[in-house]
Amino acid sequence: MRCLSIIRGQVVVLLVLLLASCGGSQPPVLQGVSVTQVSWDTLDVIAPSPEGGPAPNVVVFDAAHDTLYVGPPARVGIPDAALGDAEPILVEVCAAIAQRLVCEQEGLRASPKRVVALKNDWDLPNVHNPARGRYALRLAVERQRFDDTTFERIDASAAVQAHVVATVDEHPGTGVQLPLTGATGVVNLTDRPGYRDFAFHLRAARVDGRPAAVTYAVYARLQNDPPVRVASHTHHVIPPTRAEQALHVEWFAEQAGTQLLKVLDARGRYQGDVFVDGWRYQPGLGQYTVTMELRVYWPGRRWRGELLRGTLQVQQDGRQPRFAFTRGNRRALHRWQRQEVASVLSLERFYPLEVLPRIPGGVQTASAEPDNEREAPGAHPPLVPDRAAMERGRGGW
Repeated sequence: MRCLSIIRGQVVVLLVLLLASCGGSQPPVLQGVSVTQVSWDTLDVIAPSPEGGPAPNVVVFDAAHDTLYVGPPARVGIPDAALGDAEPILVEVCAAIAQRLVCEQEGLRASPKRVVALKNDWDLPNVHNPARGRYALRLAVERQRFDDTTFERIDASAAVQAHVVATVDEHPGTGVQLPLTGATGVVNLTDRPGYRDFAFHLRAARVDGRPAAVTYAVYARLQNDPPVRVASHTHHVIPPTRAEQALHVEWFAEQAGTQLLKVLDARGRYQGDVFVDGWRYQPGLGQYTVTMELRVYWPGRRWRGELLRGTLQVQQDGRQPRFAFTRGNRRALHRWQRQEVASVLSLERFYPLEVLPRIPGGVQTASAEPDNEREAPGAHPPLVPDRAAMERGRGGW
């Protein structure tokens, strides 16, 4: 037992001697290193050269560890406008002392920044599916002044990344995100993820006959900063009244008549009159079904011609128009068969009423509402005769 105690005491003495020998030399340090942020764009780095050694080396990194500066201690320029909002900056000063590389680090921040919208214009159709449209957006970057709490504009708009999120306000969780790649552009949400839910809620409002509000929220970010909402536009989708729907029907019938006339007479020798005998609107489909007539005649021979009847189906925004031939007089049937036209004819997309002004007096609508006034009497010469007069002239058909 005595021997063990002696050995244990010797081990303790050896450990104490070893620790004393290791702690006797202090690690070298850089003396006199100073980093001063003179402005958001300038750093003043001071680091004296160690005795008998080369000048220290200075490296400045951004938050992504990309190098902003490499060189000797000096007044260093920093591209603050290209950095994010209060982005971390690391200054590292290194020098060789006693055959060892010794470094000192200091952390700083870039300027606080924000993105503002100077222009936020949206042109969207007033239909129950405003998935297509145009925008004009102008974003700018502002940063806080170095010696003040106010902000000033800087030239850094090229570093801004923006996108828009379109949502039906009653269902904010079903948004459709679309990147904005330029100051102006086209909005098309139909091929974006989440559009099916977006369209479902709009369709539900249309079927219920109630207004819907769609918010287009613009988000922007600098570098790797999180996106921040900088602007928004609320588009109110209001169901059309019965009289407004009647105007849409007339406008679509006019375009259908124009296209049918070209199909039946490609040389453009004939003229035509269009009549709307009846129509209905299916909210769930967003579709008009129109019963219409087309009378084709030689110029000056309006009372003898070809009568064509059919059903027109078209979406409320003018897409997917189709005309189904149902019946007509002998001349019309002969002309239709001679042109080898299918009984259901797909037409070119119609212009919606919001895009082009309606041609006045181009169609007679039997089921329009009484308040559906078009132009004042005498403003335009009538393009078709009175419906009753036309009916009296059918004896020669």
